[in-house]
This record gives sequence, structure tokens and C-alpha cells, in this order.
Amino acid sequence: MTPNRAHTDGAKMPCAFVWADLSSYNAAEAESFYSALFGWQWHKAGGGDYGDYRYALKDGEEAAGLYTMPEKFAQIKMPPFWMSHIAVADAAQTAALAEQSGGKVEVRPTPFANGSIALIRDPSGAGFTIYDGGGVNCKGKSHGKMSWNELFLPDAQEVRAFYKTTFNWQMQASGGGQFKLLDETDTCAATIQEAPDAPRGNKQYWAIHFAVDSLKAACEKVTTNGGKVWSPHTPDKTFAASPGGEFFILAERES
Repeated sequence: MTPNRAHTDGAKMPCAFVWADLSSYNAAEAESFYSALFGWQWHKAGGGDYGDYRYALKDGEEAAGLYTMPEKFAQIKMPPFWMSHIAVADAAQTAALAEQSGGKVEVRPTPFANGSIALIRDPSGAGFTIYDGGGVNCKGKSHGKMSWNELFLPDAQEVRAFYKTTFNWQMQASGGGQFKLLDETDTCAATIQEAPDAPRGNKQYWAIHFAVDSLKAACEKVTTNGGKVWSPHTPDKTFAASPGGEFFILAERES
């Protein structure tokens, strides 16, 4: 994450999804795949806190980050994954609230860039990162931008109290096993989709939606470049994965 280059001050929008990055075993392969799919151009973030971190630009704006799988995760054979990041006012305070409400702080607040980051798992086991340094927002509606964040799990009630206490998000049913997470201004910050193990797998997770101009064309690019698309897909979105194995959602943007 490169807050000095972002376009929106994340500190002005606490408790909002603002960033996505990929932990990969083959960063070069990932760069090639996502460049072909989304038209991303990759740049190294520099040394210091960032290590080998690199970020993608789409039309001159930040779109996502990428780094090599940390050794401690590689040793336990962690699969590659996309991570959702939530902007908060105070990472230490948010981490404490998460623990109090049944979550697990996997990585305690650690200085990073202009603030602190922490890795948290909610009571269902779904993980996300929080950041309080501001100046970060890669969300958007154009092709190749993170357009939405959605939690998949079997029972939404398991995390209702957690997200209310931790981020002051109210959960509101919207039908079909889907729930909105509404912030203090009644704006929908994210959604929850209840799904049984068969289509979801045996894990709970925050999935990232990436906007595409054409779902059909994007699916073709995924498979042409060695990835996988889960079929059949809905008219406007589908799950996909890169050759490395990490999954994401392709969502056709509204015209």
C-alpha cells in the first residue's frame, strides 16, 4: 500500500474498504496475468516498510498491491490470497474492539507507512487488514478497479455483533441470504452473502469484486492467460482465479 500516491484521504472515511493486495508465490506471473486482464501497469513501492511490495496503476490511479508470500505463511503452505483492507481511525483501538467482540488479532498493530496495520479474523474466521494511516483509496467503478467487498459464510448472524462493535456497521437483510452492512451514515459499506459449503468451500472469506467492461471478454482473458472461471456465472458477475490459484470476483460494471 502506498498512501503517499493515493487520491483520497482514507482518514476521512473510517471503517471503509479502501485497498486490496495480493500475496503470491510467483509475483512475476501475477503481474503478467493481471496486466493482461485489467491493463494494470506495475511499479515497485521502494524499500523500508514496503520490502518487495509493488503496486498496480490503472489509468494513472492506484488499483491494487502485490507482494511475495511471507516465509512464515509459506512454511504452513498458505494458499495465495487477495486481502481486503479497511480504513479506520485508530488501528490499536479497532483491534481491541475486535478482540472484545470475539475476533482474533493475527498480527497486532504494527507501524507501517504513515500509520499502523493489523490483521484480524472475525468470529467466522474470515480475515481482513485494518490501516489507520489515511491517504489510501483504490476503490472505483472503472475497468480493473476494486468495486466491492463481500463476505461469504454460512450464517451471517455469527458475525452481526462483531461488525457492529468493531466498525459500528449495522446488518440489514436484503433477501436471498444477502445482508447489507450499513455505516453510521446508512451507506452500504459491504455485503454479506450466506452460502453453504458446497459452492463456497470450507472457509469463510472476504471476496474482492473487480469491475470489468465486459464480463464475457474478461472471462475469456482469464482462461486464455491460464486462469479459471467458475461456470455457469450470473449475468453480471462470476468467481475467477489466476494461474496462481487466488480467487476474486469479476463484476460487469453498469453502463
